[in-house]
Order: sequence, then structure tokens, then C-alpha cells
Amino acid sequence: MILPRTIEILDQLGVADRFLEEGNRVPHIRLRNAPDGQQLTHFDFTDLTGETAHPYAIALAQDRTERILLDAVQATGLVDVRFGVEVASLSIGDDGIDVTAHQAGAHTSLAADFIVGADGAHSIVRHAMGIDLAGKTYPSRALLADIEVPAAREQADFWPTLLREAGLVVGIRFGPRIFRIVADAIDDRVDESNMDAEVDRLSRLLFAAPPTRVVWRAIYQKHQRCVPTFRRGRAMLAGDAAHLNSPAGGQGMNSSIQDAHNLAWKLGRIVTEDDADVDALLDSYAGERRGYVIEQIQPFTDRAEWFETAPSWLRALLVTVGGRITGADRTAPAMARRLSMLDTRYSRSVLLVGDDRAVGKRLPDVLGPNGKRLLAGNRDAVILHSQREAAAAALGEALSLPVIDGDLAMLAEFFGGDRYIALIRPDGIVGWATATGAPSIAACRHALGGIGMK
Repeated sequence: MILPRTIEILDQLGVADRFLEEGNRVPHIRLRNAPDGQQLTHFDFTDLTGETAHPYAIALAQDRTERILLDAVQATGLVDVRFGVEVASLSIGDDGIDVTAHQAGAHTSLAADFIVGADGAHSIVRHAMGIDLAGKTYPSRALLADIEVPAAREQADFWPTLLREAGLVVGIRFGPRIFRIVADAIDDRVDESNMDAEVDRLSRLLFAAPPTRVVWRAIYQKHQRCVPTFRRGRAMLAGDAAHLNSPAGGQGMNSSIQDAHNLAWKLGRIVTEDDADVDALLDSYAGERRGYVIEQIQPFTDRAEWFETAPSWLRALLVTVGGRITGADRTAPAMARRLSMLDTRYSRSVLLVGDDRAVGKRLPDVLGPNGKRLLAGNRDAVILHSQREAAAAALGEALSLPVIDGDLAMLAEFFGGDRYIALIRPDGIVGWATATGAPSIAACRHALGGIGMK
């Protein structure tokens, strides 16, 4: 499941349309009890229309997600993609990385300015860096199965759900007749020898019919783990190589893409800007993303894991009570916002400047008076202001950055007043802001990783 915050990133990269063409657009997540059709809960992403151009999720298999991204990368002509290459050893120096790799049975030596280990939970790069993936393993195992259901059992507007299994079981629609069964806590006796029978059983419970085809299925152990640092010298870690979490809430792949997004603009500045502070930029990546995982992802997925594997009677009771509290089994907008990952904020970073309430938070991508999104098509930093036109213009000219008028009600609420100047980073995060103070060229340069601006 690709969540709104990640779709914003894909749009910024110019590939969101491909995902919408191939995936299933999901503006509402409605869970209904499969046995009786009762609606259990409703995540309404359309509540988020005021702050994002993408108030929906996209359901798409990960292999298709990876193919679209690979095609986009190769289309740039700037990347040499090699398959079948396995890192054997690393030597991390002050000015670069020496890599020894195996390819087709032969040794290959590579020299690079930087290396990013995004090679999964068993990362060879991480091991070569001497970093452990510390944390815990959940006691329950999960089962995933992509199945094709009979045409008569197609459920296009909701996801059938089983509350009274050992763990929560949901059928997520990926496309016409294709659903992913997610069973969060399966019986210990289920293994490779009887997995197909279990998939058949769950399909009958969810769709009142066996699958017409099983596309793929797997059982896996769930973990909650994170490395103590995302960086060692010029070597970085990202994605599953750096952190693992329960798949509850779909945070894993989405947070991994967001790792890459955070790091990419910083590496871009390092290789293109003469005044780039390498250590500050890379330290900020490590601090921001690890802090985000520890402070936001892990608590969220721990709570979701607890709910999804709680005793079935308790899970059913919580859904019933929760529906009454939030009104007609509809979740509060705040919960939809959290699930969407639009509440991204960073508290640990050497680049964040000042104590303004907005610093470190993702800027809402609101609609401007011209009917266009404030940050539409933007891939670089910008100066945003409200009622401080002259000062913002001078700052923008000094930094060679575009200036945007943000005199809008939602942004006044976000910044805590209707007068402000702010630097918005390329990833949409507020790097520096002031309500009444003088514009600071030095502070803005520091927020973008400029050398000598600490």
C-alpha cells in the first residue's frame, strides 16, 4: 500500500501517474466484517484534501512498484543498474569507499565517493560497516497471499475482514479480482506443507469462495528493529537494511522510500554545491530518519501490532467501542492523517535551525488562490512568506531561491500566526522559520547544509 506522503514524493519525481495507471486508487479504506457485512471502520483520506494533492492511497504489488521505479531510473540515462552483483567487502576511507564485489564468479573492484546500503534485512553492506540491527522479534508470524477471486465475489468498495481469527485478517484489493490476504497471526502449525490449504480456508471465509488462482504466498516472522546509526563515514543505510517493523499500517516500504527521498537531495547538494558541508548533510540524514523511526514509526506499529494480534474478543470490542466514539464507524481525520504519514516531523537534526513551532515539520501542500497546489512541481528549496513580501524577496534573491506567497488560513494555523518567513527544503520540510525576526541568510544556508554556517 502506497500512502499519501509517499505519493507526494513519487509526484515530485514525476512518476505518480504511472502508479495511478497500474494501481488501485484508494480514497477510502473501509473494513467490513466478512461474515455479516457490518462496516467496522473507515479511514477517509479525502479529509486530507486541504493539505495534499493526493488524498488517497494506491494499492499495488511491490514487484510492480519496483518495476516502475527501475524503469524511471533507467530512463534518466544517469544510472548504471547492475544485477547479480554481491558486495563482498568494504573499505571506508575519509574521501571515499573501496568495494570488492562478486559478479558471475569473478571479483570486481569499485571505487565510489559514497555507498548506500539498501540491500534488505540481511544487508551485506550493514555487516561490512560493523553495525547490528538491534531490537525484538514479535511472537506471531504473518501470512501474505495474492489471490484471484471469482468474478461474482469481487468486492470493489471495501476490504473484507475477519476479526475473530487468531490475528486480524484483511483482503486488500489490488485490482480487478486480485486481492492480497494479510493474516497477522497464523497458527504455529501452518508451514510450507499446508500453506495452500490455509490460503484456501481464509479465502472461503473472506470471499465465500476458494481462489481461482494463487499468484504468490509467503509466511514470515515480524520484527521491530533499528540500527544505532544510519551512517558510518561515507557509508549510509536505508530501508530494511536500517530498520524493520511490523507491516501493520503499511509503514515499512513507505518509510524506506522516504529514507531515500531525505538522503537524495542531500547527496545531490554534496556533489553539486561547492559550499556543501558533507558531515552536516549526512549527519542530518542519519539523525532525522533514525529519530523518525524511533519516535513515530515504532510506537505506531507497536500499537497496531498489539491490536491486530490481540485476543479476538478484545479486538471486536475495541472496534465496536471505537466506532461509537468516532461516530458511525468512521475514524477521526487525525488517525487518517497519521496513517497517511502526512504528519512527518523531525526533531533530531544538525540542520534544523531555531525553535519556531513549524521547524522540522512537513509543510501542508495547500491550495493557493489560483487553484494550484502551493508546491506543485517544485523540486528545490523555496522561501515561503506571509505579509513579509519585501524581506522574503531580498532573502530569495540572496539565496537564488524562488519566493512563494503563503498568506493562507491553513498555513496561518500551521505557523501559529499570519506573518512569517520560512525556508522550505526540497523534501517539503520546514528548515528554518521566523514570525517576527529578521530574515537570516546564514540560517537558511545552514538549513540547506552550507559549509561554515553552524
